[in-house]
Amino acid sequence: MFKIILASVLISLFSTSTSAEPEDWYMTFNLGPANNTNPASVENVIVSSENTYATSRLSLAAEIGLYWPVYDSSTLVGVVSNSSSDSVSNYYGANIVTHSASHVGISAIKYLTASVGDGLFVRADLGSARSVYTLFNNTFGVENGTGTAVLVGAGYSLPVSSESRLVFSLNFVNRTINNEVHSSTQFMIGGLW
Repeated sequence: MFKIILASVLISLFSTSTSAEPEDWYMTFNLGPANNTNPASVENVIVSSENTYATSRLSLAAEIGLYWPVYDSSTLVGVVSNSSSDSVSNYYGANIVTHSASHVGISAIKYLTASVGDGLFVRADLGSARSVYTLFNNTFGVENGTGTAVLVGAGYSLPVSSESRLVFSLNFVNRTINNEVHSSTQFMIGGLW
C-alpha cells in the first residue's frame, strides 16, 4: 500500500501535464479502513459471534459518487452512496456475522484551492440511512431500519493526469436509525475522475 501511495505522489510531482480543465461531471470511488461505533444491540451480536466463532474482525468503508460543478470551479454538488461495515470471520474464512450501515444522499465538496481536484477540500453529506446485519453465511438477515445520516469530512487531492486525481479523505459519519446512532470514522483512498 505504501508503495502505491509513494508512486502516485511521485507521478503527480513529476508529471508534465497535471493541470486539469474543469469537467462537466465527476465520478469518485473511495475505499479504506473504518472505526465503527455501533449501538449496543448490534455490537453485542458482533462481539458474541467474535468471541464464540471467530478469529478476525474487519471494518471497512467504501463509497461511490457522482458530482457536478456549481457556482465556481472549486465547488461540487452530487449524489453519493457511503457504507461502513464490520465483518467477523471464522478460522476457515467464512463470515459469521456482517453488519453494514450505509447512506445515500446529497453531497457537497468545496476545494479550498482555485480548482476541483487539486489540494485541500472539505465535504458535507445529508442523506437517508439504513442498517443491516447478516448472520451465519447469509442464511439469516435482519434490517435494523432506516433513518438519517450526516457526514463531514476533509481531504487532499493530487492530480495524476489531466483527468485523474488521487484522493485521500477523513470522514466522520453519524447515522441515526431507529433512535440509535451508528457512527464511523473513515480514512479513505480513492480517485476522482
